[in-house]
Amino acid sequence: MTFSNLFRSLLTKRIIKLLDEQSKKDEEGYLTWYNAFHLFLKEGMATDQENAEQILQLLRYQANFTEKQINIEDYLKQMKTGQNKIYYILGPNKEACERSPYMEPFKGTGNVFFEQPLISRYPCPLCLPPCR
Repeated sequence: MTFSNLFRSLLTKRIIKLLDEQSKKDEEGYLTWYNAFHLFLKEGMATDQENAEQILQLLRYQANFTEKQINIEDYLKQMKTGQNKIYYILGPNKEACERSPYMEPFKGTGNVFFEQPLISRYPCPLCLPPCR
């Protein structure tokens, strides 16, 4: 490994750690930052497999069971009894996703993430192969 690759790797890990700490310490401030720069995190999910699992923890989503943006851990904690899969609907915004006919099977039976890929050059991170 060259010095520049080692430096890049160390710097990436430190930035991810800093963002994770910030997301826990100041959720509102983190969401302000996230809404401005989330495309870079999605790019990291698509291009940096070494850090994809840590980056996944930094991503925030809208969902059918809350008004606030949540991370993957919050979604997993809120999964209904018997729900063993992560469900998501792609759409331009939360309101469109909630009105989608694809939402019908989940009304009252499961939790669903909403993803807005129309504004993103990168694929929905939940659509990527599992990190583990």
